[in-house]
Amino acid sequence: GLEVGEIVIRFRRNDPPEDWPQQAIHTPLRWLHEIFPIDEVLARDLGLELDQVRFEQVREG
Repeated sequence: GLEVGEIVIRFRRNDPPEDWPQQAIHTPLRWLHEIFPIDEVLARDLGLELDQVRFEQVREG
């Protein structure tokens, strides 16, 4: 197979609408929390170093 250099997991902030009070389901990093600890799982299962799996916050997507 091919050698994996790195895996980048992109996520978008999940801010609540401005007119809503803060709610647990609309925490800004909710999607990152939902998939934790995917970086450790991918590194282990693919034989990568943990620093080869990184997270990147994006504005859209």
